[in-house]
Amino acid sequence: MAAGGMINAFTVDVEEWFHICGVPELSDPGQWDALPSRIRDNTARVLALLDATGVRATFFVVGWVAERHPELIESIRLAGHEIGSHSHLHRRVYDLDEAAFTSDLARARELRPLYERADYLLDLHSMTDRCPPLAMAGRQRKGVELAQ
Repeated sequence: MAAGGMINAFTVDVEEWFHICGVPELSDPGQWDALPSRIRDNTARVLALLDATGVRATFFVVGWVAERHPELIESIRLAGHEIGSHSHLHRRVYDLDEAAFTSDLARARELRPLYERADYLLDLHSMTDRCPPLAMAGRQRKGVELAQ
């Protein structure tokens, strides 16, 4: 632990530019494969910067990305970083009904074999411990309860 009891944590959300929430024109996963991907180059840049500075991070990976780019998971793992799930389709919990959230959660958990070689794996349960705003946000509390 750092002096004074403070822990400095660095997290990276591994998601495509079109996974932005609240933009109806980009909300259909059926169109995502046709959009230009930037995830490989951007992740490589982040990994290089972290390596150059000796910083380790937790990478929260969207399941949709992990399915299409399993090599990214391996490169993150080989660089010594923690890996966590960032849902499957990067949807706001408070925009989903219970069935949709449960389905997204199940789909993300199906991808666990892609992450299992990580030295330290965070799952959707521990994500709430690492992201206090998620655990504390009233609108998202239902998702936290369902994930547990």
